[in-house]
Amino acid sequence: MKRLSLLLCCAATCVFVGCGDDSVAESERQERANALFTQAVAAADNGNAQEAERLYRELLGQDGDNASAHLNLAMLEDDVLKNYLEAVHHYQVYLALQPNAEKRGMVEERLVAARENLAAQLGGGTEKARADEVERKRLDAEIETLKAKIGEQEALLVEKDKTIKSLEAQVATWKRTSAELEAAETDAARKAEQEAAKAAAEKLAKEAQATSQNDERSMLDEIAAARAEAERMINEKDGGVSAANAATRKAVEGRADTPRLGASPVPGQDYVVRPGDTLSSIAREAYGSGAKWETILEANRATLSPNGDIKPGQVLIIP
Repeated sequence: MKRLSLLLCCAATCVFVGCGDDSVAESERQERANALFTQAVAAADNGNAQEAERLYRELLGQDGDNASAHLNLAMLEDDVLKNYLEAVHHYQVYLALQPNAEKRGMVEERLVAARENLAAQLGGGTEKARADEVERKRLDAEIETLKAKIGEQEALLVEKDKTIKSLEAQVATWKRTSAELEAAETDAARKAEQEAAKAAAEKLAKEAQATSQNDERSMLDEIAAARAEAERMINEKDGGVSAANAATRKAVEGRADTPRLGASPVPGQDYVVRPGDTLSSIAREAYGSGAKWETILEANRATLSPNGDIKPGQVLIIP
């Protein structure tokens, strides 16, 4: 029993330290995590080989592909119970389930030894040998069935992998198409907004032009009257404007052209007040600073109220 416990420990150590490739090691770790497997190992360690055998067979009845259970049962049958026929069977099943195991060489050596022990145990008995041969063939057929099953599963995995890749390619195509459609819709919406804004601007321009044309004549009449009144008042005030604005007076007296409606204020020219204008906004356009509104107020003191109120159509002198 001590020898069996030592052998099982060695097998467990080989599994957990990384025998075989990573996939084999991970597979055996999962197999050994089974509760029945743990109970069977404990029974074998306690010297109860019959109970351990029962537990391993119960586990294999539930999961016939548990390679670790086949190997441990084979070693139990081989080393303790001396049932070499069963040992040969379970060694062969293990090798079929785990063909790439790191300990394959050790298992194959034990298989050869178990077959030799089986031959010696049979002692040449013809009937028993025939029965054993039949059983061997049955077991070989079972192994071939397992191999075929494994091959079918591997083929299914390959097909599934192809299907997954095909679906991933379709998803990528759908995403690309969706992005292109979304971009096209965004461009169309942006163009529609631009066209709407352009149409609205053109409409406003036409309305403004129509209003301007309707009001221009009356404004020009008001401008002419206001200018005449300004010139009259300037001429009546001690011979004209103050000495400080002599240059402005000269410009006013020498100007013959009527100021153009809608033109921007320019120093040295008359300016027709537009809707929304203030002295500060006019000073900002003419001089670059709204703080110079008093300059305009002083030049137009004769025609403006003391607080500098102005109205559309009024003509101002821009010094």
